Amino acid sequence: MDAPAPGNRGGSNSGDDAPFYVPARYPNGHFTGPAFEYYGPLQSEQALSHAGDIVAFVRQALADA
Repeated sequence: MDAPAPGNRGGSNSGDDAPFYVPARYPNGHFTGPAFEYYGPLQSEQALSHAGDIVAFVRQALADA
């Protein structure tokens, strides 16, 4: 597939997905308190947007295979 993967467009990472990587990989990734205290509607929409980009990319990759 010739299309760049989501988050890898142009070889630079804007860092806008950084708040989602560490807590998803490391459950104790927050300094204090539960995860719900760190995320609100804005972060939820951003995470859903990233997930949609990934799903679309995978669907296209599978269709091209």
